[in-house]
Amino acid sequence: MILSDRNVVDSVVDLMVALDDKTLYKHLIVRAFLYILRADITVVLDVEEQIAVQRKLGEIIFNEDLQARRQYYLKIAQDRGLSIIDANGTLESVCTEVQKYTTSM
Repeated sequence: MILSDRNVVDSVVDLMVALDDKTLYKHLIVRAFLYILRADITVVLDVEEQIAVQRKLGEIIFNEDLQARRQYYLKIAQDRGLSIIDANGTLESVCTEVQKYTTSM
């Protein structure tokens, strides 16, 4: 099994932020893109903005951008039936949750 922390959903969220288009993921071409390039297993690791900022020390992060990205990821996950894992805990607890999910598939 290959575990990647980026996939096609990231590209869609990047476009949604860049274009400031909350409904971009609903367009036929984007839905086709998400379907054709889908992974066998996709999970969204949901983390509160404040925790994300703390974890990204040294990087320039705009809170509004994080808020929008989080909402877009959650909206796509809900719309596409993707699993959402709470990533606010420790690295060990998040890894355990991801491992439980992937081994149950």
